[in-house]
Amino acid sequence: MKTRFILYPLLVAACLATACGGDDEKALVLPGPDTATPDPYVMKLSNSTFEDGLTDWVVDSDAAGKSAIVEVVEKEGVDGSKCLKVQQYAENGKCYAGVKRTITGLKADAMYRLSARVKYSDIAAGCGACVYPQSAKQYWNCSKFTSGTHTDWTTLTCDFMTDDNGSAVICCSLGFWQGGRANGGKSTGTAYFDNVTVREVTDELYMRESKHIRLFLDPSKVAASNDTVDKWLANLDKIYEAYADLVGGTPHEGRKLAIVSTEAREYWAVAGYPIIWVVDYVESTLKDVQDKDDWCFGLMHEIGHVFNIGNASWDWNDEMFANFRMHYGLEAANGKTMQTPAGESQPRIYQGAEIRDFYKGYLYETKNGSKVMSDNGIHWELVNLTTYPVDGHEMGWEPFKKAFAALNSDLVSIPSGGFEKFKTLVNTVQKYAREIYDRDDIDLMSYYSEDTLADIKKKMDEYR
Repeated sequence: MKTRFILYPLLVAACLATACGGDDEKALVLPGPDTATPDPYVMKLSNSTFEDGLTDWVVDSDAAGKSAIVEVVEKEGVDGSKCLKVQQYAENGKCYAGVKRTITGLKADAMYRLSARVKYSDIAAGCGACVYPQSAKQYWNCSKFTSGTHTDWTTLTCDFMTDDNGSAVICCSLGFWQGGRANGGKSTGTAYFDNVTVREVTDELYMRESKHIRLFLDPSKVAASNDTVDKWLANLDKIYEAYADLVGGTPHEGRKLAIVSTEAREYWAVAGYPIIWVVDYVESTLKDVQDKDDWCFGLMHEIGHVFNIGNASWDWNDEMFANFRMHYGLEAANGKTMQTPAGESQPRIYQGAEIRDFYKGYLYETKNGSKVMSDNGIHWELVNLTTYPVDGHEMGWEPFKKAFAALNSDLVSIPSGGFEKFKTLVNTVQKYAREIYDRDDIDLMSYYSEDTLADIKKKMDEYR
């Protein structure tokens, strides 16, 4: 496995400034056109200080953001220079509005850091003032979220991976372009941006590489030895290969998955290329990896999302199916994950097929005072079909593999309605079970009692 772990003086300064926060961040000096010794890792970015107005930038917004003020103002920037101002009054509604540009000439599929000096006021909700890349492969990557008022200049950063052609779309905005609450959300208020910088940081991050995964982390959060991280990544490789075996393919043209730490705050991790992992959780997770041989439920879950490939019209709830793929991976690789059993307060390690016991403990939940089947219950009821008796042994996973390949390849007509989709999946599994075992009498729906089937239908009627 490969490792890169080099700290340049600028990175040290950036880490110290971020750790101090608040007004102390004014000590951070970003490289720019007036830097005495040019930083070879900083790309040349025209009009990065907005001294030429909006030249080389394009105004970008959603519908609500059409009413926002997006302009370059005099004497409001760093040291009394010009800067970008974005303002949306509360009465005009939450929005995202700002500027963006496409940059080229970067290294392909490499890690860069987008930085900007920012100050803001009267931001009540949402992502606030932010910088981010717009990418169809990773919608949710963004700098840490801001709210309230901060009238001193601070620095926002966002690490991102370039496209195959060495390009990226970078943005400075009030509010986040994807808008969902869990991923930042839209905002009102006023934000100022200055001194935008793009810098290659591939060699400044803690980087480990395995057969299927590249890991890029904030070095200060790595609470495990290289040997431990390498062993963990090798275990995640096994999970990756199990997912590919289950669904009949690999994501992102088969390239290695990238996992990158981020300063964003509103989630634990988010799937995509790369998978972004909130830096607040890196240190504690790696301690569990080292001390408890935990393979990490959260990242196995996100990798499970990445394997939602091909036709997804049959997939009524990918949160559940990401766990379902992980479930198969744990059984196939005899993997380990730490979870808290139902009715208990302390987590424990589940290994391999023991994960069935975990999901069996969460079959039902209480909603509006009534006990109803949960998504975990649907998960378990599907997995339970692998125990269907055929010729004195259990049916196993092979019919599921063929069913997922057929469903993902548009070979099955997908109806509307959650329960109809459930039946379509079960009937497709049944079709291949009959073929594999040459038994026309296999009837998987009959494996459920009438009461269980009624509970499944009630839950599945929540989905379209």
